[in-house]
Amino acid sequence: RLGLRPFIVLDRFAELELVLNASVATGVRPNIGMRAKLSTRGAGRWKESTGDRSKFGLSAREMVKAVEKLQEVGMLDCLQLLHFHIGSQITAISSVKDAIREAAHLYCNLRELGATKLDVVDCGGGLAVDYDGSQTNFHSSKNYSTQEYANDLVSILQDTCDAKEAPHPTIVTEAGRALVAHHSVLVFNVLGVHDFIDAASAAKEPAKDDHEILHRMWEALQSVNKRNFQEAYNDIIEHKEESVTLFSHGVIDLKVRARAEELFWATCRRIQKTIREVEYVPDDLRGLNKDLSDTYYCNFSVFQSLPDAWAVGHLFPIVPLHRLEEQPSREAI
Repeated sequence: RLGLRPFIVLDRFAELELVLNASVATGVRPNIGMRAKLSTRGAGRWKESTGDRSKFGLSAREMVKAVEKLQEVGMLDCLQLLHFHIGSQITAISSVKDAIREAAHLYCNLRELGATKLDVVDCGGGLAVDYDGSQTNFHSSKNYSTQEYANDLVSILQDTCDAKEAPHPTIVTEAGRALVAHHSVLVFNVLGVHDFIDAASAAKEPAKDDHEILHRMWEALQSVNKRNFQEAYNDIIEHKEESVTLFSHGVIDLKVRARAEELFWATCRRIQKTIREVEYVPDDLRGLNKDLSDTYYCNFSVFQSLPDAWAVGHLFPIVPLHRLEEQPSREAI
């Protein structure tokens, strides 16, 4: 009635059930969006919170499950928006290009899976501010102009859609920093926990006619032992990167990529268990505990709770306010 087109964007797969239940209770068919967890990482101070370990977004496997669930309840036509965000203050234009290229293939693949009403791509924020005037990829600058940023978003999406014979989407951006670069500090609460063991335990042996990359990843998973865990880790990293490249070039589809993710995390989980029994752990593998830890979802926005880029070098301790007498039993981020 107001002439607006609001979207409910899913940050986590678990939120889909909440939206479906609310739809049944109210009799309203919502406009649904999904936030994708891209493998592409940002550039700058916040790049460590992007990529496969991003705090928000649905993985390839979860997006496929969401499409199947919406199809099952006859609401796949409600999926109308794809969203991604690879971090704040993206200093290098190469990261922007890689992200939009991956997102463009996600958009086309989701339409091929039946989401034909999907017609909006929200590229999130990240448009950087050149605080120091150096025009470089230094964390307080950027090596691109606003016009170049816009040109790359449009041209990459257009070229990918033309190649896949998909309609051009409406492009939305959320360049908040470029408009208002101010933040605040908040006390926040934990809303939920993402158990990373689920993704690592879902791997299944590929069928004979599955893509070769899945068979190679399955072989790496089965080969893990105390003598070759480093070799297996090197192999699975290479295969994971190859699967992302194959997807970005349209060689494999979204379901194959989702299977590749499952095999990758299953192999990492097995290597993690193996290195607990050895005396020396190589430097490359010492970060596995962090990579496979749980993720806590907290009710706050970094963009409202920290000073701007020039002050982020300061320490900002995170302190729990209750349950201080309990010893932690899980590793989490």
